[in-house]
Amino acid sequence: MSNVFQINDNDLYLVISLLLASLGFIIYWFVSQDEQKRIWFFKTYENNDAWLNWIVFKRLCGALILGIIPTIIALLFLPFSLKELGLNFDNLALTCKWTVGLSLFFLVANFFAANTPSKLEVYPPLRVKSWSKKVILLNTISWLAYLFAYEFLFRGILLITCFKYLGFWPAVVINIAFYALAHIPKGFTETIGCFPYGFLLCYITLLTGNLWFAFITHSVLAISTDFYSVFYSREMYFLK
Repeated sequence: MSNVFQINDNDLYLVISLLLASLGFIIYWFVSQDEQKRIWFFKTYENNDAWLNWIVFKRLCGALILGIIPTIIALLFLPFSLKELGLNFDNLALTCKWTVGLSLFFLVANFFAANTPSKLEVYPPLRVKSWSKKVILLNTISWLAYLFAYEFLFRGILLITCFKYLGFWPAVVINIAFYALAHIPKGFTETIGCFPYGFLLCYITLLTGNLWFAFITHSVLAISTDFYSVFYSREMYFLK
């Protein structure tokens, strides 16, 4: 116990990655759930613009808190380059096979899954009544910015560091635990779904050595859920 405060380099790198993931998401969660900020947006803007600006604001905050800040800290204190953390184009053929296959599955499965009362209560998070080209574009870009940051933090910094110093199974279990806990507010079904999908995200990321499968399939899942939900909604519609 006298050496409890001594830490070797490997343990330090693990602590840094775990703190980046946990504190990053905690800070982002409280910023994105700040009721005073939400009220300000809805007092300042008309309802549709308020929804659009609020959701884009939250996602850009996510890109900053989950992506830009952790990336700077990781490059300063972790012994990995951006390439080693998954930002590379290695194994593109294998990546494309897995990415296209799962993306097509999501596009088909989501078409049916989105048309349920539980889904339509939650999605799309952007509760704009009329979806113009501007709304579609900003919704898509903000999703992509947020999810790129999200995947780089969880499947890049956290997963790669844990895999390097703990091995495959501990890294995967830790990663899925974070992933599932982050989805608890979205309900039981999505939280349970994080286990098989989370495993696949970790496995393919480690198999290919890059983040493109995780980023692209997660983006397809989120954006298609939004669009199908608008399609099925009785309150929202796409402007022609």
